[in-house]
Amino acid sequence: MTPIETHLAAFREAALRGDEDAAAEEARAVTRAMAPLRPLRVSLTPLPRALTEEALTC
Repeated sequence: MTPIETHLAAFREAALRGDEDAAAEEARAVTRAMAPLRPLRVSLTPLPRALTEEALTC
């Protein structure tokens, strides 16, 4: 089982037990485990005005 699956299973068990603190901790663990899977934000330079205007006229 992957770490994400492990934490999801632990989250489910904690939720079924009604243990809100444990469920919250496992939800945070799922978020941390998924972080490397998120795409990175890329900052692009703005297009020159002439290219933007040309693109809008097409």
